[in-house]
Amino acid sequence: MTEEKRDLVPDASSSWVEKVLAEANLPQLLLGPAGKAISQLVAGAADIPVAYFERFTHRIRSRTAAEDHVSQSLATSVGQRIGDEAELAERAMSAWLPRAARLQQNREAVAQNAVASIPEYVRQEQDSSPHGELDPDWLNVFTRYAEDASSERMRELWGQVLAKEIVRFGSFSLRTIRFMSELDKKTADAFERMALRVFDHDAVDVPETLTDSEYADVFLSEQAGLISHGGLMKSFIIDDDGTAYVTIRQGELILFGTPNAKMHISCAHLTEVGREVMQILPGSPDRDTGVSVSKRISRLNLSRVEWDPCDGGSRDVLWTKPA
Repeated sequence: MTEEKRDLVPDASSSWVEKVLAEANLPQLLLGPAGKAISQLVAGAADIPVAYFERFTHRIRSRTAAEDHVSQSLATSVGQRIGDEAELAERAMSAWLPRAARLQQNREAVAQNAVASIPEYVRQEQDSSPHGELDPDWLNVFTRYAEDASSERMRELWGQVLAKEIVRFGSFSLRTIRFMSELDKKTADAFERMALRVFDHDAVDVPETLTDSEYADVFLSEQAGLISHGGLMKSFIIDDDGTAYVTIRQGELILFGTPNAKMHISCAHLTEVGREVMQILPGSPDRDTGVSVSKRISRLNLSRVEWDPCDGGSRDVLWTKPA
């Protein structure tokens, strides 16, 4: 075997996965689930080893030695299946190979994005030990969507979904990943802006008076089934120590008032799909939402409202009851 041919003979597909996982320095508890999920993703549905495509996927349309080597092997396999119809075998191979290489490129890009995203999701989790095992049916459906992710935006999206599912099994239902496969950029951008208004985990601050752009965001998000809006209320009860906490992304409002008093605010709510999609949106303290909620919440039994960014910054008094 020539030196060039020897270089083209594939290693086991697991070697690529092991290399990627080793470079990511993942927690030991997650190596097993991550390795299993990533291995199934990059293996895809191809009948020949993944590594045969390593050079071909770099330049799909080029005639490299790797392509020639794969073409010869595949032509022999296809030819044996359909008999002596050599021309049909050649056409079948020519049509299949470029598509298979593109799908492989997409799967590997999603896998790399997933591995890169895992450490951040581990940091966010109080308990990052796996709870259960990835559902094979879920992973099969996910793989079909991931291999069609040709844009960098979709590759990053699916990588984040897989990373979150590895860290916390059951984070995304099949319904949600099907929804995400059809999510257009306009709706995604609208919901990302709406996500900045989320407070207390599943409530959405929607002021009574909206600008045209704000109304469009609410309309698109509701039409897509990400939020439910109309006549909904959220309540908070002041604890015995005279405080109540309202979570806003990674920050929080602190309400000071009469113990056991109940506060109300009108709002929209995230749907189940909306809550799951929220998990992969960038999270940061949003003081503007804190200010808006503090203005709209009933203040009858409140004496003071403060904003705490929860990032080491100082608290900010947003409202104090007039003397």
